[in-house]
Amino acid sequence: MIVFLFLFIMSTAIFTLKDTNYRSKRDFYQLELKVDSTFMLTYHIGYHLKYTWGKWHKARNEYHLKGAFNDLTSIPIQVNETKIEDSDSITFVLSTNIKSGYSLDKIQLLLDSIPFCIMTETLKVHSQYDFSKIRLRTYIDHSYVDSGYIVTPYYLNDEIFSEEYLIRSNESNYFELQWGIDGKIYGYDPIERITLKRRINKLFWVERNVTFSKSKRK
Repeated sequence: MIVFLFLFIMSTAIFTLKDTNYRSKRDFYQLELKVDSTFMLTYHIGYHLKYTWGKWHKARNEYHLKGAFNDLTSIPIQVNETKIEDSDSITFVLSTNIKSGYSLDKIQLLLDSIPFCIMTETLKVHSQYDFSKIRLRTYIDHSYVDSGYIVTPYYLNDEIFSEEYLIRSNESNYFELQWGIDGKIYGYDPIERITLKRRINKLFWVERNVTFSKSKRK
């Protein structure tokens, strides 16, 4: 009977877990701690809008948050390379995490630093094209602003690079590229680590002297 009650209580607790939102009105931060151990930190005041996301874990009365990216010039990329017989070209297929409202502006594939546009998600080059390194670059096209079309009033990161990938075989002619970013990366703030101390019903951000209170925002 005791074992049954324990299992019932534990199962109830699991199904009632939910994301928790915090807000710092004075410092203009909003924090969401999600049940899947990811977090989203948003800073918004006037023309300043920044995001930091990543993973979190709890240790006693502290929450430890680690940002997803530390260096916006070396964001991880996954590459699968294979050889397709009787192909007269080298093919690159790009996949990103583009979401509605957060599209990437321009994307280039860099082959030994030579840029090729890959916004169509597929690029083909001649089968005899010689290269040893692959890298991706996404950037904001300021010609939109110069022509009078204002993309956003917020300060943004002008360009983002993937890490450099060294090809494994000179015979590979089909490359699948997975880059886990979307347009929010232009507003990403690379905060490496965040320490939050619990104080009654509040969280105190040690490194920046910011206090969060629970928010009713869903």
